[in-house]
Amino acid sequence: MDSLKRLLQLPGVVPAPSAAPSEIQAFSEASKVPLLDEVANLYRVCNGALFSEHVLRMLSLEDCLHYLDGIRDFGIPECWGYFPLVDNNDSNPWCVCSAVQLRGYVVQVNHDDSAQIKFRCLDNLFTAIHRQLEADDPFLDDVSSDFDDPARTVRDVETARMLIQAASGINEVERCDALRFAITLFSDREIDEIILLLDDRDEYVREAVVKRLRQIDTPEANRAIQQFHEAVRSFAAGCAELLGRNGIRASMHDQTKLRLDDGPVWLNVNMLFGERRGASFNTFLIERAKEMLVIKQHGKKR
Repeated sequence: MDSLKRLLQLPGVVPAPSAAPSEIQAFSEASKVPLLDEVANLYRVCNGALFSEHVLRMLSLEDCLHYLDGIRDFGIPECWGYFPLVDNNDSNPWCVCSAVQLRGYVVQVNHDDSAQIKFRCLDNLFTAIHRQLEADDPFLDDVSSDFDDPARTVRDVETARMLIQAASGINEVERCDALRFAITLFSDREIDEIILLLDDRDEYVREAVVKRLRQIDTPEANRAIQQFHEAVRSFAAGCAELLGRNGIRASMHDQTKLRLDDGPVWLNVNMLFGERRGASFNTFLIERAKEMLVIKQHGKKR
């Protein structure tokens, strides 16, 4: 891989010796993660590398195994076939995906935040690292992603649609990731498909849609954002009215914040908005409000 070889030639970069075929085979058996040919080829060049001392490195196969254990311990989704490859010494590895839906894409997997799709392929990742090191900045959080640019490939759009289709058959965390990745991969021309996800039940998916629409920044995108915010405001006002009719004092603040005044207790309007179409939503809201007030009053008496 030329991009890696050029990177390894930079001053201060220290590659480890190449991995033996037996080491690669042993890793494959121990990790139970499919090893893409392009990843195996990397380790035939070097079994890890130090790009910037104490800051940035390509993981050895042994380090990869430790990271995979951590991913499983943290309950991070494994359905994308994450292979931890690069680390900024922050426990947020940059992983290449081996699953069919995302094969070859590079995702930053955060242990305390949502995963973010960053690059289309390993060549683009190593080229970006090369630029960072030449600029004397070893921190990948500062790197420009492939998807900071509005241009998308045919494969990006096809992958986005494949992820949306797959989302219906996976668990909630993986589903949320699939939809957020799709939102990133869609081009501006797929704005109608992006807007549809404003109706998703997950507040973080809706948040990702609003962020993406702001990047598109067209009259259609801005109108969709405005209509969405108006829908949330109307929903919150309706919740306050429903609670009031059932003897629970509630008030609106800053247009979309909803407070149970006798607590005071603040309700998560964004979460409730995703649940609004449930057949028993009204009952759920009233019972949840009463429960939260009881908990609050109990805490005050302690």
